[in-house]
Amino acid sequence: MSSGAPRLPLWEFFHSGELQNVSQHKAYCLACVAQLRPAGVPLSVEHYMGIDAEAVKEEAWFTDACNELEAKDYGMVRGAKDPMISHLVGKKNKCPYATDRAREVAIELRDGNSAPKASGAGKRKAGAAADNEPKRIATQSRVEQFIQPKLQTFKGIDIPFNKAQISAIQDQCLRATVSANLPFRWIEDPEVIALFLMFRSAACDALPSRKVLSDRLLDKAADEAEAATNEALHGQNVTLSTDGWKDVSKNAVASVNLAVAGESFLVDVLRTNGDGKDGPSMAKAFEQMIDKAEEKYKCRVVKLTTDNDGGARAGREKVGEDRKWVLTDPCMAHQGQLILGDYLKENPKAAEAGDQASDVVGWLWNHQRVREVFDISQREANKSEKALSYLVGNTTRWTTHMVAFHRLVDLKDVLQRAVYTHRDDIIAAHIGAEKGKKKKAEMERAARSACRTILDSAFWDELELAANDLEPIAYMTNINQTDATRPDQVVLSFAGVWIFFSKHALLHVRRGMMKRIEKRWKELDQATYIFALILNPYEQLDRFGDKAELDVLTLNLELIALYRRCNSRPLPASYTQEQRDGHMRDMASTEKRVCEAFLEYCADKGIWAKFRAGQEVFMSVHGTDPVAVWRQMTAHATVRDLADFAIMLLQLTSHQGGNERVFSDMGIKKTKLRNRLGLKKLEKMCKVGAHLRREHMKHGLVEKRTGRKNHKESRVEQLLAVPRYAEALDGDILAASGDTNGTGEDSESVRKSTLVTSSAAWRREVARWKAAEDETDDEEDAQETSDSSRRSKSFFPRSLALLFGGAAKRPANPAAQTAGSTADKPRSTRWSKEQLYMELLAAEWDGEEPDDGALEGSGDEYEE
Repeated sequence: MSSGAPRLPLWEFFHSGELQNVSQHKAYCLACVAQLRPAGVPLSVEHYMGIDAEAVKEEAWFTDACNELEAKDYGMVRGAKDPMISHLVGKKNKCPYATDRAREVAIELRDGNSAPKASGAGKRKAGAAADNEPKRIATQSRVEQFIQPKLQTFKGIDIPFNKAQISAIQDQCLRATVSANLPFRWIEDPEVIALFLMFRSAACDALPSRKVLSDRLLDKAADEAEAATNEALHGQNVTLSTDGWKDVSKNAVASVNLAVAGESFLVDVLRTNGDGKDGPSMAKAFEQMIDKAEEKYKCRVVKLTTDNDGGARAGREKVGEDRKWVLTDPCMAHQGQLILGDYLKENPKAAEAGDQASDVVGWLWNHQRVREVFDISQREANKSEKALSYLVGNTTRWTTHMVAFHRLVDLKDVLQRAVYTHRDDIIAAHIGAEKGKKKKAEMERAARSACRTILDSAFWDELELAANDLEPIAYMTNINQTDATRPDQVVLSFAGVWIFFSKHALLHVRRGMMKRIEKRWKELDQATYIFALILNPYEQLDRFGDKAELDVLTLNLELIALYRRCNSRPLPASYTQEQRDGHMRDMASTEKRVCEAFLEYCADKGIWAKFRAGQEVFMSVHGTDPVAVWRQMTAHATVRDLADFAIMLLQLTSHQGGNERVFSDMGIKKTKLRNRLGLKKLEKMCKVGAHLRREHMKHGLVEKRTGRKNHKESRVEQLLAVPRYAEALDGDILAASGDTNGTGEDSESVRKSTLVTSSAAWRREVARWKAAEDETDDEEDAQETSDSSRRSKSFFPRSLALLFGGAAKRPANPAAQTAGSTADKPRSTRWSKEQLYMELLAAEWDGEEPDDGALEGSGDEYEE
């Protein structure tokens, strides 16, 4: 260091050059100079950064390095305190090579400088006196030794927070803001500040500002949530689902979720306003989502789930063709809505009854004075019953029409009694204070029309039949939108609803629905679902009928084909030919072990014989979860490969429930009052909120929400005739408008109900279902020829009639029987007169005695 340079502690880290002005030298950062040192130059480690400035300042490389730093205007600063501190710990252009000790000295000098900045002559005077600074400091230190210290004391709530406490308080403010869905400005509200002051007078010193809350603290919490997501997904076989949504700003938003073991994680939110919606564009977008997720989270995307719109469907199918190892399927929760549209097309009378029921529900729900008249009639008849407004109001909280129709049928006696006794009061309450003759007459006609509908017995009969037919469809929808539902339960739901309609009393409904359900089933990747059912140790082949023709050897070949397909990912380009040959040999030996393990599994031999012997004990501890069984089997080398494959199949997610919950959460966070909330910040808030809810559930801070019972226990046993199907959900069925994964995560979400309350809205719903069906028909007809020509002969696809149409086989093991089974109860048949006459003619031909009551209604029911 130059002898004339100021003796600041910072000069230990700088080289003093020529005078830059009257009193200040050029200061060259030794850390920056060291980066320009030529290779092979010996340096002493005893000096800062290995450079002895006094020893090497005359060398050519040192001079060249200083000149280069001066030319770059980086690493050379003015030899004053502030510029040197700014170079080491400044916010902009901070030296990346400075050591921790250099930064500590700079921070101490910066924080200890509380004197006001001088200007003009004061600066020059301060620079001239810099040489005497150590002496002044020593003198001041000596003087302070003889001064009596003044102790500052704090009492009770006035004790200030330390740095650790302030950091914890600020982090908790962000967690509370996201968890309670508060705007970031709440922290600066005067009443909130007054509240914290009442708690503790020093609280405001620790509270962050709105900007700090929405920037630094939110970024920190989002990084923690991302780290937890990365830990949960690392090395897992996951299902990628994506769906679209429009926010209040009319932005097209797409969410990307990864699901594993019944738990969904939001990983990305994209703005798709200008993106193409055709098949190739959607396929490219899906592939980018898959590549990004696998690279970022080090997981394996084994399945892609989207909705069945035109572009999404074409893109999904193209991804399945280009990447054979990715299983592709439409959302199973949407299949129930599509089958509902199929039923309304096949049964126009049910659609008409639904139209009238929607008018009645809308009329009751939209006119408060009318409901009050019904309530009065209800209390007059039976004071113990609940008010009609409560019962009708509850119908709007379900998104399945079946529940609303059943609830309306339950209210039949109440409604009819009120109309009989208080018709004039109802009409007067509907008209209210309206004075216009034309409007008054129109309102009177509407009220009388609703009253006539309520008194019409034919309407109630059709509505009850429609509600009974819609119940298995609603049951299937509720099952398939639950996060805990496995692929084997999905195939059972399809089989159950097919069997239900195969026994329908109306021939045209029976034939039409069987055909349409088969069509829906044909679109799925059947091998995935069938083998998920077979690899359930509590099911195996017991669910299939005698027409299924499922022999073990054929299933073994199909299983190896599916296993080979799921493991057909291309090897890295860096692999040598020897490595590729070794990989092929390993795959061949693995497939052989899978074959042998599958044959033992089907025959209940080897380790499976021991499992069957202690199955009841295992079920008493782990329940009927098949994944728990296969996890135990991974400890055995001969079964490990098949166990890993079975766990992967059984943990696949088949719906977009995670995406729907994300959109519900976004709809709450971004409202018309907060429409300036950016997409990236909204994504961080959703990730943090989901992470907090998982933590709350893990630590038991929230009560687990129980599912609503939309179906009567006696009715559930008769809904679907597949054995033990009533236990497909392992508990109560969750309503579509409630918590779809049983965790209570979306209990605060506000969703728009799909229950329509007018005939016009009902017709729009029916038209939408028909339009979606027609679009699907056109696409399938266009692809049928090409698909059939290039499809190789295979065991799949296989119709539900072949798989489940025959006589159901009884469970082969006693434990499966003890788990409970539902007998195949045929539905009561309605006979027409022509059929009964044919029966009588046949009986007469065979010489049997005729039944005199056959045509009098004493036997089976009949219809005209």
